[in-house]
Amino acid sequence: MANLERPDEKLHEAADAIRHVAGEANRLAQTAVDELEKTATASAPGITLLGGAAFLGIAGFSSIVVGLGLALSKQRFWGPVIVGATLLGAGGVCAWLGADALPENVLPRTRRVLSQDLSEAADELR
Repeated sequence: MANLERPDEKLHEAADAIRHVAGEANRLAQTAVDELEKTATASAPGITLLGGAAFLGIAGFSSIVVGLGLALSKQRFWGPVIVGATLLGAGGVCAWLGADALPENVLPRTRRVLSQDLSEAADELR
């Protein structure tokens, strides 16, 4: 009878270990998701400014191309060129402000946990 109980005990120990590992993985994943949400929220103003900069840059470039087309046809071209240069300048300012608004240290806890896990895995393989 004792031999029949030992495999059940080992099975329960293995199931408990699996539950523990799954719980730890779930906790770590939830922490990473929470950290990612915070980073995304902190990045939103910078990303918005960079998107505006891209739009202004494209609009400014298009206006300058129109001005160059008008210049080739010997018509008044300074208006679109001035507007295009202004749009490009505004786009540059938005890009600069957007790059400054982005967080510098992204996902610090996740990086730390991953590097610890990698070093522990490397130690176990040695």
